[in-house]
Amino acid sequence: MKINAILFGITMMLLLALPAAASDYTLGVFGNANEDGTINMQDVTYTEQIILEYRDQTDLADAKYDGRINMQDVTQIELIILGRELELTIVDAADRIVAIKMPVERAYIYNDYYLEAIRILGARGKVAALSQYCFNQEGYFPGFSELPVIHNKDYEAILDLNPDLVTTGTWRTAETAEKLSGIPVVGLSLTAKKANPDWFPEGLVKLGYIFDREDAAKHYIDDFHDKCIDPIREWTDELSEEEMPKVYVEAFSKPYKVYSTDLVTTAGGRDVFADLSYGDVVDPEEVIMRDPDIIIKKMRGNVSGYWLDDPSGAKAVREEIMNRPELAEVTAVKNGRVYTVNGKLTYGPSYPVAIMYYAKLFHPEHFDEFDPRAVHQEFLTEFQEFDFNVYEHGVFVYPPLDES
Repeated sequence: MKINAILFGITMMLLLALPAAASDYTLGVFGNANEDGTINMQDVTYTEQIILEYRDQTDLADAKYDGRINMQDVTQIELIILGRELELTIVDAADRIVAIKMPVERAYIYNDYYLEAIRILGARGKVAALSQYCFNQEGYFPGFSELPVIHNKDYEAILDLNPDLVTTGTWRTAETAEKLSGIPVVGLSLTAKKANPDWFPEGLVKLGYIFDREDAAKHYIDDFHDKCIDPIREWTDELSEEEMPKVYVEAFSKPYKVYSTDLVTTAGGRDVFADLSYGDVVDPEEVIMRDPDIIIKKMRGNVSGYWLDDPSGAKAVREEIMNRPELAEVTAVKNGRVYTVNGKLTYGPSYPVAIMYYAKLFHPEHFDEFDPRAVHQEFLTEFQEFDFNVYEHGVFVYPPLDES
């Protein structure tokens, strides 16, 4: 019995040491010589083997980013591991190579998804100013309101701030970098993307290296993000197409505007408009023809979120869809499987929570004992330090899970 217990313990340690399946990316930081998801002593060994010509060169082995791979790169990797590097060179999500003077102590933060990431990393003290997009979730960021707010196009004010780093959206990095010459401008994808679902975990870990908080980033990825998503993906990957309900997700801005992401597939559904992009508007006849089993309408902040307890707005949004005469014979409407979901949950670091809600809605029979609200609460309490009880307050899914 003692031997079996020891073997069981060893097996569990080995399993826990394996990389998580949900996050499979190459960390775009120069020094990541073996091109995996982290920088550690394996990269030191890998670079030494490149120098000795035992291995082929990799682009990221050039840790000093000077066009040569030599012992200076080995030293740079060791300094990155220790958090003592004077400069860090990364490839941002806009495919730009950016050199950042370290340590970063004064950062300009672009939006609320970056702010959620900052809270995960415990890097609040390194934020010098915020853009106007950082407070799209009223009351969600207590403790940040005293920081100056600078419009993201007020380049003169940003220059006067003298930041060590400016973060921005990937679509604005080139313009912002041109206007803020001399200041490192980084665009990272901190939302779940259809084109590349691993952009988010890589973006968060990359931000962790920038702020010398890589352990906090990896804690979130390993112990929350992948812990949430892996078991669901493991089960849903085995489903046949017939076992996956057809799902139509509609954006909040107007009827028949498609909101297509990989979240539906991960949660075990078939996105009926997977062939389209976010923002495409379709004819109602197309929805009727594709006949979804489930309809999800994304809710704006005026009818959902952390600061509302009254579900009447969410109810009205759902009823509008249920009462569209053209959808009367659509399976989702006939069976009452029309739901409204808070749109903010489906972006940024909280998107694993949205996947949990989706899985419960798509496969209630399998996830009968499953409580996505407990996961939502864990996200807020452990990774956002936000004092909020999701069982007592807020509107996130309607009809509520215990009624759906």
